[in-house]
This record gives sequence, C-alpha cells and structure tokens, in this order.
Amino acid sequence: EIKDILAFLRLLILNSDFLAFSRTINIPKRGFGKTTISKLFFLSEKNGIPIIPFLKKLQQDPSSYPEIRLNLSQKNNLENYLKSLFEIRELYQQNIDLDELISHILTKMKYLEYLKEDPISFEDRKENIDELITKANQAYENNQSLEKFLEDIALATTKIENAKDDSLKLMTLHNSKGLEFETVFIVGLEEDLFPHVNSKNSQEEIEEERRLFYVGMTRAKKNLYITHSLSRYMFGGVKLSLPSRFLKELDAEYIEDLSTPYQQNYRDFYGSKPTFSKPKVDTDYISSSASYSIGQKVFHKTFGKGSVKKVYQTSLGETLDILFEGSHHMRSLVTKYAKLKIL
Repeated sequence: EIKDILAFLRLLILNSDFLAFSRTINIPKRGFGKTTISKLFFLSEKNGIPIIPFLKKLQQDPSSYPEIRLNLSQKNNLENYLKSLFEIRELYQQNIDLDELISHILTKMKYLEYLKEDPISFEDRKENIDELITKANQAYENNQSLEKFLEDIALATTKIENAKDDSLKLMTLHNSKGLEFETVFIVGLEEDLFPHVNSKNSQEEIEEERRLFYVGMTRAKKNLYITHSLSRYMFGGVKLSLPSRFLKELDAEYIEDLSTPYQQNYRDFYGSKPTFSKPKVDTDYISSSASYSIGQKVFHKTFGKGSVKKVYQTSLGETLDILFEGSHHMRSLVTKYAKLKIL
C-alpha cells in the first residue's frame, strides 16, 4: 500500500514513469492484463511519447494506434483513471499540503475501497497509510517539496534493502511469535496505540492485545526496552499521549525507569492519573491566563497567516488550534514554542 501511494505521487511529477503507471492502472481493477500493459509501453517507446501523454492521446483518438485495441470497459476505465490523475495533478500544482494530496489520491482513486476488498488486512494497511500521511505532513512543515519527499523515501528504502545481516529487525508483535532475541524494543506503549483505539470498547479485544504484549515481552532473552511518547504527531496534528494501561500492570520491582527528570515531572508512570490535563474539548473555553483569543489573526513563519479557533491549557502551556490559510485542517501549536506574531 505504501508503494502504491508513492507510485501515484510519482505520476504527479513524471509523465514517463512507466513502472508507476503499471503499478497503479489496476488499482482498483481496470481489466488491463500484462500483455496489454506491455503493448502500451512498447507503443509509447516506439512513438517517443512518455506513457501518460501517450495514454491521453490514445484515449482521445484510438484510431491513431491501430496496433492496439481496447475493449469498451478498458476505454472507460482508462478515461476515468486519467481524469482522476489529472484532477490530482491540478491540486498538486496548487501547492496543497502533501498530506492533503495523499488524501485526495485515496478518495479519487478509490484506494480505500480497494483495500476493503480484504477486510482482514484492511486496518493494518490503513494504519500504514496514516503513518505515511504523518510523514508527509512533517515534510510539508519542513518546507520539503514532493520531489525531495520521494527522494528521501527512495534513499531510505535503498538503505533498508542493502542492510547487512547484523542490522536491526523491525517486525510486528504478531510476526515475533516463536522468535527470541538478546534485546527487544517495544515502542508506542500508549493508549489508542496499544491497546488500539478500536479495541477500547471490547474487553475481549483488550485481553487479546494484553496477551500480544506478553508475547512481545517474552521475546527478549536479556534486555527489554519499552517506550512511549509524551506526544505524537497523528492525523494532522500533535496529540498528547497517555501511557498504556499495560505499563501500569507491570511489577515496578523489575523495571528500571530511564525517563528524564522532565518526563518524570510530566507524568506519573505508575500513579492512578497522568500528571497533565487533557486538552479541553469545549471550543468556547479560553484560559483565564491566555494571551490569545478565538478569532485572533496570527502569523507563523512556516505556515503563514491563520486564525485562532481554540485556546486551551496543557502541561506544555498555552496551546492554540489554528486554521492557516490554504489548509483544511487545524494545527495545534504551543505558544511558548511557536513564535507567533499577532496581526
């Protein structure tokens, strides 16, 4: 699924990427077999036309290329494919956020419907896409172009493929069953991640995740490291994280706490409550100590001009939800770090 989305992204900037086309033309299924795809590639090469412009010309005037005949279904599917692709290209040329660009790909190419054809793997694959969207959002915040984003991913993939035998092994807890290692790291022990948000309303599913956590812990022969984040970038914004309930079930006698003093003050690992307060959900709430107000116009050096939609207090201090011009989703910024200018 990650390679599928990256292939769609490559087609936005490169007309001649035949591999990206061949990967995406049948997502979802459009009735193009290997023989037909090979003929399309041969004819585009023969005529010296990059694959996407060639397909557009073929769609508009099939008689120009009598060597290949598409049936009615293939013609309609090709037309829809190109229509969606060019619509997404127009959005890309408008410099929308990378995460929004991926969301449009999912919608216009009906990719999630395609994934739902396999309900067993759907949730895991959807989470992988969500992680890609998060990475894309971070790239956008760093003023990274789509070309640079794709280049960095390609370099990272090459490093993984060329990894030596003594490299770290990254796997899911399910895939770790039956294996043992000298040292194991289990990351992301946070509420809504582990246990997953979709499991929280089912005691049976919570128990299953608890057993899975046990499986992960018992993979370690000598050293076991368990980590969680104080905050996490998810779904287009920074979210404060609560330690997983599973951490509180561990016997403190066997745990060496490696948290920094800041982290220890930030929350109590083993107490009944976290030491920070959750963000208020009441959009009309404004802290009495707030220096910002709802509706106020501000400027950020990266995101530009925006309007304050919500003001609240977290353990990090005064926090704002801001809708910036040209964006369709809110960004959460802590005022003492954000360096905002009031307009």
